[in-house]
Amino acid sequence: MGAKRQEEILEWEWANKWAKAMWQKLCELNEENLVLRQKNDSLSEKHLQSLQDIHSNTQHLPEILSILRQISEKYQRIDTFSDPSQLHGESEQIGEQKNYFSTDQKQCSDDYIIDDPQVISLVETYNSHGDFLDKIEVSETEDSKSHRWCGGKDPAIFEANHKSRGDYWIIDNQYLVPKYGQKINQHSYETISILFECLNYHYNDSVALRSMILVKPAKVSPIHDQEKWKLQDTGTLQF
Repeated sequence: MGAKRQEEILEWEWANKWAKAMWQKLCELNEENLVLRQKNDSLSEKHLQSLQDIHSNTQHLPEILSILRQISEKYQRIDTFSDPSQLHGESEQIGEQKNYFSTDQKQCSDDYIIDDPQVISLVETYNSHGDFLDKIEVSETEDSKSHRWCGGKDPAIFEANHKSRGDYWIIDNQYLVPKYGQKINQHSYETISILFECLNYHYNDSVALRSMILVKPAKVSPIHDQEKWKLQDTGTLQF
């Protein structure tokens, strides 16, 4: 009985030591797991914060683009009305512009021949500052501008502007021309040069549109069931 009892005691001591060793190992693994979880939670929080920052910045992008557009429009208005003398003598300039148009039209006729009588009549009426009864005042949509500023290559989209703040007219529901009284400068050139080829224009110049001639109107097509138009073909202006 004594030998057997001694053997049982030894087995119990060995089992006890093994259990303690396993418990210690389990505690160490639990600690390591806790540290890893804390690191993972920290990385997850940083990643989530980065995503939230990106989302926040993306939400403000349309507002930023709208502010940039307003600044650009203010610059255009300041340039348009900075010289009061430009508001006088309109009739004399129209007469001079008719002669200027007829001379320059001959100079570029070899490169820009227009066979359509309707377009010829439109060009002559526009360059003599005549009125168009069917004109629709339009502006490029904010989405179209934003898409282009972000590198997009899709055709420009225009929408009716019923507040008389448009930059262009659509005539006969298919021709696009700059509205009278507009002015091309380094701020507005980046937009108008997408729609019209600007002959003899120097980028740093600030030129009133009354000082240029329309060689060819841009072409647009109406978008079905919307008061919008898509650019089909660019026009030509000469300075």
